[in-house]
Amino acid sequence: MDFPKGPAQLGQFIGQAVTANALPLSTLTTLLNASEFGAEAKRDLAAALFKTLQGDVAAQCKAAGLKLGELLKVDAEENPDAPSVEAWLSSAGLAGLPL
Repeated sequence: MDFPKGPAQLGQFIGQAVTANALPLSTLTTLLNASEFGAEAKRDLAAALFKTLQGDVAAQCKAAGLKLGELLKVDAEENPDAPSVEAWLSSAGLAGLPL
């Protein structure tokens, strides 16, 4: 996507689809692994998705088998100043999600 809010808007859309039981939350793994998004865009998409979900998001992540520590990791050589996944989740207001 070439526009700055694209990943967040896509995350909101997917979050709404997950909330409506139209897609499984595990779709996030497939989407992020198959995309050519950079780490920041992947994190924007994931944050928007998680903030759109209703209920116990941490439990939903565990039930879907999401490995956020792997999915949202940033290549230190590519972006040495990027925060760790745990620090990023905390700064995004998503502390407590399983890594």
